[in-house]
Amino acid sequence: MQRPSLPLLAAVALAAVALVAWLLWPAAPSPAPAPPATETSAPPPVQAPSTNASAVPRAPASGDRQPEEPEPDDDLADEPAVKPDATPVVVSLPIVPRPVRMSRREALGYTNSLRTAILHYQRDHGTWPEPGGPCPPEPPAGEAVPWEGACTAAFDAIDWAPPAGEDGVPMTRCSYAFDITVPDTGRGGGDFRVIARCDGDGDGVISETTATRHRQARRRTADDVY
Repeated sequence: MQRPSLPLLAAVALAAVALVAWLLWPAAPSPAPAPPATETSAPPPVQAPSTNASAVPRAPASGDRQPEEPEPDDDLADEPAVKPDATPVVVSLPIVPRPVRMSRREALGYTNSLRTAILHYQRDHGTWPEPGGPCPPEPPAGEAVPWEGACTAAFDAIDWAPPAGEDGVPMTRCSYAFDITVPDTGRGGGDFRVIARCDGDGDGVISETTATRHRQARRRTADDVY
């Protein structure tokens, strides 16, 4: 049997060494996966500078009139700043008692009706009636009183009396009177005055309401006098 030659053995040995080296050589790491692509907003387009001549501020010429700045007002410079008051303002209205309201209403209404009765008397008789009142002699103090007594005779002559109450008796909260201020000359002239005197709150301070031939009833005293 013929032995293999030395060159052949050397080639086989070299191939075996190459095979073992290839098997034992570490594998190269695989490349990392690329990150997913994200949407990015495109940068806003750059606007080219305007070439419009009207948009470019013009430098004032030497002959142009410059606007004058307002000068501070010396009268207001030293005034302190006004701070709003945060405290709410409560306005309280006066409470008028019922007897006071009723006496005011009565004075205006009765004075006008008494004025009308005098005008009707003059129309029917051609002359003014005789003066009457005051009736009652003194203003009632904060309450209604019966319409009675000798003072009512002059009012009966002109057919006038306060309305009757629930019991049928006329009641009043004021004292009434009328007199002739300008006598009748026989041609339908002349004038008269009706006056109501009231003390609706009973404090002794008298309020007055008057009327004349040519003027309806109106108050003659301050609003805080009842």
